[in-house]
Amino acid sequence: PREGETIVDKDTFGAFIHAPDLAVRLREAGVKTIVFAGLITSVCVQHSVFSAFNAGFRVVVAHDACGDRSRARHEAALMLYGNYMYDVASTSELVQ
Repeated sequence: PREGETIVDKDTFGAFIHAPDLAVRLREAGVKTIVFAGLITSVCVQHSVFSAFNAGFRVVVAHDACGDRSRARHEAALMLYGNYMYDVASTSELVQ
């Protein structure tokens, strides 16, 4: 992190669960879209994505920067709500 950046520790499945002010802080910073990456797609990533979506953010999942215990679980998690609750994109698409 850069000097002055806030660090939010995540010690449960979802990033917003033990940081109820996270959505408020992101909105105050002008954030409208959150890009998610991480492990495990079908659990931790999904929980954080659902919370962000329910808080009114546009959500993008970087599919090639996420992983699960198997490729099938990863792909199933992405297909479950992809393009409904969130967009799915590759990291190369996101940096263009």
